[in-house]
Amino acid sequence: MRKYSVLLLVLVAVLALNSLALAYGGGGSKYPQYQWETDGFAQGSLKNNQTVTRSINVTGTVGPYAAIRLMQEKEGRYKDWVTLNEASLEWEGRAQEKSSDKVDFQIESNTHIDLKVVWKPLEGKYTYKENHMTKEDTYRIDTTVKVLRGNDQLGSGTATVEKNSQSFIINKIQGVTKKDYKLEVEGKLRDISSQAATDYQTVVTLIVSKS
Repeated sequence: MRKYSVLLLVLVAVLALNSLALAYGGGGSKYPQYQWETDGFAQGSLKNNQTVTRSINVTGTVGPYAAIRLMQEKEGRYKDWVTLNEASLEWEGRAQEKSSDKVDFQIESNTHIDLKVVWKPLEGKYTYKENHMTKEDTYRIDTTVKVLRGNDQLGSGTATVEKNSQSFIINKIQGVTKKDYKLEVEGKLRDISSQAATDYQTVVTLIVSKS
């Protein structure tokens, strides 16, 4: 009886080992591989072309970004998008005379943005001789700046002779898009003697920021 009991125990042990082999892919098992995944650690048998797999999540963030491109129109045709950043004004010198010019620009952005425009009045240095000495006086011209999109005026302001700087902000001017605008600059003279006959200049700065 004891002999049969020993044989029975051996048979049970063999069957148990065979079951383990099947579970881990041995013995030509057709069953799916058993794999542990814990604390980012995956393991399993590679027998019979089985594999060990682990998934990796990939995330990414695109930062807020914008570009300002300038162009000018010549003979009814636009030049390529290059740095053509000059507006040219000219006066005969008459009292209350105006002169203006426009520069086309484009803003491309991947988020909602505000546009701030900052400038000073046109300023010129007048040099002359007096009592055998060279002297220099500074003159300014009232300068108005406007931003337009199509026929719509989005913002404007005037830097006067008395006010040395001016600015305005267009909130949420655009979102995730690309749009064309015009910057118009106008200089208006006062009395004939209010500004000397010389060259004048100023700089208009476009500042884009995230809304």
